[in-house]
Amino acid sequence: MKFKLILILLVALAGYMAFTNPSIDMHKDAVKEKLEKSMKTAIDDQVDKNSKNKWGDVLGKTLGSLVGNKMVDNAVDCLVSRENYIVLSLTKCKWNGENQTVGVGAFGKVYVSDKLETVFQEFMKSN
Repeated sequence: MKFKLILILLVALAGYMAFTNPSIDMHKDAVKEKLEKSMKTAIDDQVDKNSKNKWGDVLGKTLGSLVGNKMVDNAVDCLVSRENYIVLSLTKCKWNGENQTVGVGAFGKVYVSDKLETVFQEFMKSN
């Protein structure tokens, strides 16, 4: 009897996990959110270093965010994919010719690793 109860609970959990497994759009949105946050921080740091006039700073940050967000959207649409394992999924990002795991999706949420932010910051420093 105890075995049957455990089995029923495991099947119910697996069903719930399969039902709440995040979609590709949720994975892409999570990556975009993480990259946009990193980009905003990078822009703010760069503007603060070169700060000479307040209105120029505001304009620079606004234009940088607009252009950067568009670039992030295009890059994410092209480079981010999802590997579906029914009860969970992995966020994959194509970087330097390789697909690297940068996040995990489960229970209706996508958790993106700080590895993605590190790669983005390295990319920003190199350009």
